[in-house]
Amino acid sequence: MKKKILPLLTALFAFCISACNQTASSDTPKSSGTPSSVVTPSSSVNSVESKSSSKTTSSSNVTSSSSAKSSVISSSTTSSSSRPISSSTPASSSSAQSSNSTPASSSSTSSSSDRPKNVTLDIFAFNDNHGCVKDTQGKGIGIAKLTTFVKQKTANKNAVLISQGDMWQGSVESNYTKGNLMTEWMNQLGFVSMTVGNHEYDWGKDYIIQNQELANFPTLGINVLNKSNSQRVDYLSPSITFEKAGAKIGVIGAIGNCLSSISSSKVKDVYFATGDALTTLVKNEATRLRNTEKCDFIIYSIHGDAKNDDQDYYDTSLSTGNYVDLVLEGHTHQAYAYQDNGGVYHVQNNGYNESVYDIVVNLDLETSSYTVSPTFYDTSYYSSYKNLDEDITTLNIINKYYDKFSFAYEELGTIDGFKDPNTIRSKVADLYLEVGTQRWGNQYNLILGGGYMSCRGNGLQAGTVRYSDISNLLPFDNEIVLCSIRGSDLANTQFITGADTYFVTWSNYGNSMKDSINYSSTYYLITDTYSSDYSYNHLTVVDTYDVGVYARDLLAIFIQNGGWAYIPPVSDHAGTIDDPKTISEAIDYARHHEGQNASAAGSEGFFYKGVVTRQAAQLSTLSGDLNAVYVADALGGDDMQIYYLKRNQYRNPNWETVNDLIVGDVIVFYGQAFNYNSRILEFASGAYCVSINGVSTD
Repeated sequence: MKKKILPLLTALFAFCISACNQTASSDTPKSSGTPSSVVTPSSSVNSVESKSSSKTTSSSNVTSSSSAKSSVISSSTTSSSSRPISSSTPASSSSAQSSNSTPASSSSTSSSSDRPKNVTLDIFAFNDNHGCVKDTQGKGIGIAKLTTFVKQKTANKNAVLISQGDMWQGSVESNYTKGNLMTEWMNQLGFVSMTVGNHEYDWGKDYIIQNQELANFPTLGINVLNKSNSQRVDYLSPSITFEKAGAKIGVIGAIGNCLSSISSSKVKDVYFATGDALTTLVKNEATRLRNTEKCDFIIYSIHGDAKNDDQDYYDTSLSTGNYVDLVLEGHTHQAYAYQDNGGVYHVQNNGYNESVYDIVVNLDLETSSYTVSPTFYDTSYYSSYKNLDEDITTLNIINKYYDKFSFAYEELGTIDGFKDPNTIRSKVADLYLEVGTQRWGNQYNLILGGGYMSCRGNGLQAGTVRYSDISNLLPFDNEIVLCSIRGSDLANTQFITGADTYFVTWSNYGNSMKDSINYSSTYYLITDTYSSDYSYNHLTVVDTYDVGVYARDLLAIFIQNGGWAYIPPVSDHAGTIDDPKTISEAIDYARHHEGQNASAAGSEGFFYKGVVTRQAAQLSTLSGDLNAVYVADALGGDDMQIYYLKRNQYRNPNWETVNDLIVGDVIVFYGQAFNYNSRILEFASGAYCVSINGVSTD
């Protein structure tokens, strides 16, 4: 295959240069839908708004194509919660555990004659979508199909769309548009707010600000504070209020205790208030929203998980004290909906578009009470929603940015088998040491390459590999660096102690000294800026490798140069009915052709000859298919499943009994060999028998 190393790096460098100079477009198209609610970011103390405090979002109540499917895959709706809404001052910290007595009816900005008695809202929660623009195996459906889903589910409803963060970083389509594509998509659907997540900081605050300029909704972060003065940063809002169907809603946004998951150089000027400090901020803002803004319902949107992550802290006095009425969470990609001991629901989706919660809120504005009923929708890659039509408006947004990431769809090479995340991370460590040695080996005795490695997804499938495949697994823009470290520090780092998240390749010199480290000596290694930024590693950056070249680029060049290449075996058999291939050849072929079905695998059909080693007891006489027959070159050899074997090409006559084919029979059959889901080698449904022990089945 013709090598494309130079064009690949040229495209990457060109992008880096353009990204650095990019500014928000002054003529960016805004959503043109009919306004359905007015949203107002909070202008309370510490809030400095760079734009008008009143913004209009487009309606998400758009009727979708009738051809798209809309069935609920599974519902985790439980008995709805029923709570009074506090309209008086919420309990103070000292009395927050007081019971939920029904308060007096709340006032509103609307006159009493205009206010309906009851309002039903559908709160659609989104979190950790990570730029999942396209259908992604093992994850969720792409945003064009997700849009169709959302438009169906929000049609003729008082729908509210809220994000709990980590919306941008994760795919080549979003990474190479620095979140702009995802922000425009959110504009189109009419999101009312987005809470900042830890991965929004992966590119630094400038891109948060740039996306804010593009967005029709505010980004929230009540607890992101400047180190210099402990005041909230001016590019995030503490909360937002909006009216919907006569009810006034407030949303408070915060990020959880996940500062350590961000490369420290990206957040060197800020810190996140957590624990009691965060609780105080939320209580004060909730009190303002209840009493000053006259909100009927308050949502706490946090990029954190109080259920599964011990680092995140949710003070249940926020619930028992009637400060918040619903908590939307994120960060851990764990789907759940549960009530805490204050009767408040906590809800989180899986990540990568794999699920969506629709939380139905019934507000009784006369009695100031409400009920909450969450419904879970499975929108994963393997759900029936994969068959939805793609939304045209969303496709137009994707096409608008296509030139920025189209290079990533070019074929890099073909690999010889499935590569799991550990194999990939170990190879990246090898490549760190290799390029580091080429660049600095004449000046420094390098001891190792590697560091903390995170791999998103299940690995690389056998067969064709594209840059987009690698980018989705290694989306992080951590630059490769040469670092120095004192021996006394090296001995106690995770490079040495062997944490399971650290992947290291030792040089010959490193292997010779790692068991006898001189505490007073200085050593040199190759890692990336995520590991060098981690203060406990005690690393000093000496030099930086080429700007804009990351782990994914090294792996792409490795594959482009023939790394892990698949070399088809030389076959002595044509695969015809007179010269069938062996089962060993089928197994080898299947290992390198992965797919959900024969057409997806792109596998060719051949005639094969083998001996029956196992058979299932299931027989479908109506279809003439024998289920799950196993064949090998010889009894006791490696066998392979034939998934539904036809009696002959025409299924006529049918199999009489399962005893028509028994262990030891030698059969010739036609089939398409492939690797199902990177784990199971089989012949696809549709294989048919042509002879048994030399006797034709026709």
